[in-house]
Amino acid sequence: EQYHTKLVFIRGRGKSVIIGGSANLTKRNIDNYNLESNLKIVADNESMIVKDLENYFQRIWNNTRGLYTVDLEEYRDQSFAKRFLYLFQEWSGFSTV
Repeated sequence: EQYHTKLVFIRGRGKSVIIGGSANLTKRNIDNYNLESNLKIVADNESMIVKDLENYFQRIWNNTRGLYTVDLEEYRDQSFAKRFLYLFQEWSGFSTV
């Protein structure tokens, strides 16, 4: 499995909130089905951690120095079977989707 960031970054007027850790931000995890660990950081927008995080986001979003993201159409699957499976997993809680 590829590394994937589990991070929330909310930039406010003077401060930013950063939440990161092991939790997938999914219905299953948010409803406490899995024990997870996260860390919340509140920092000034001029702090090094906020600047580093902004740079990280821009690098991933814009594919700077590598290929990190692709267009949705590259992997979009609109088949009935895929949609049915997704709806069943959401309804039943059998998946972390």
